[in-house]
Amino acid sequence: MSYKRILLILTFFIAIITNANTVKADSCITDAMQKEADQLQIYSTFNEKTKTYDVTVEGLTSDNIIVYLIDGSDKWYHINAFDNIKNMDSNKTYTYKTYDENGNLLQTIYYEDNKAIIKNISSNKYTAMVMPTTKTGCEETIRTEKLSLQSYNIYADDERCNNINIEEFPMCDPWYEGNITEESFNSAYNKYIESLNETEAPDIPKKVEKTDYAQIIFDFFATYYIQIIVGIIIVVIIGTIIQALLKRKKKPGDLL
Repeated sequence: MSYKRILLILTFFIAIITNANTVKADSCITDAMQKEADQLQIYSTFNEKTKTYDVTVEGLTSDNIIVYLIDGSDKWYHINAFDNIKNMDSNKTYTYKTYDENGNLLQTIYYEDNKAIIKNISSNKYTAMVMPTTKTGCEETIRTEKLSLQSYNIYADDERCNNINIEEFPMCDPWYEGNITEESFNSAYNKYIESLNETEAPDIPKKVEKTDYAQIIFDFFATYYIQIIVGIIIVVIIGTIIQALLKRKKKPGDLL
C-alpha cells in the first residue's frame, strides 16, 4: 500500500472521529439523560370501568427529564419524577397535582409501584416526547414515541348486544373502528334480527293429501261420458253382429 493511500485513510478516520466529537459537544443532552430516556417504558392500559386509558411511564429515576404527552392540539400532559421515585414505598400511592396560573387543576399524576400514571385519558393519537426538564437549561428532544389510544365503541354496552355474535354483527364489537350513529345502529340491528328470524324459522311440513280414487273415476266419466257411451254401443253392435254370424254357420245337430 502506498504512503499516500495510508495518509488518505488516516485523514478519513480522523475526520469521522472529530465530527462525532463535535456533534456530541454541540448537544446539551448528557449521557445520564440519554440513558434514563432510553430505559423508559411508556405504555397504556384500558380502564373497563371508565372506558378511558391510563398512561404509565416506568423508569423515571431523576428530575432531569420529563415526558410530554401531546395529542396534536392544545391538549397535553406532562409526567416527571416526584421527589425521588426510587425511594417511594411501592405499597403506597402518591399523587402530584399541577395547577395553572389561575389555580385551576391541570392534571393529577399518580405514583404507585414506582410508576408514574396519568389516569382517565380519552382515546386519541398521542406523541410522547422525552425532554430534559427546565432546570437543566437544555431544550432538545431526547426521544419520541407514538401512542395510539383506540376509541371504545359505546354501543358494545347496549343491552341488545348481549349474547350477540360480533363476527356476525360487528357493530357490537367493543373495538369496532367504523363510525356509528344511533340511527345506523338501530337500522343495522333490526336487519340483523330479521335475518336471524328468517334463518331460524321452522320448516312447516306440507300436508299430504290422500288420493281419492272415487273422485278420480267420477271426474273421468264426467269428462269422457259421451266417448264411453259411444264405445259401449259400438261394442254391443259388434257383439250382436258376431253372434248372428255364428248362428248362421251352425249346422243341424250342432250343440249350442
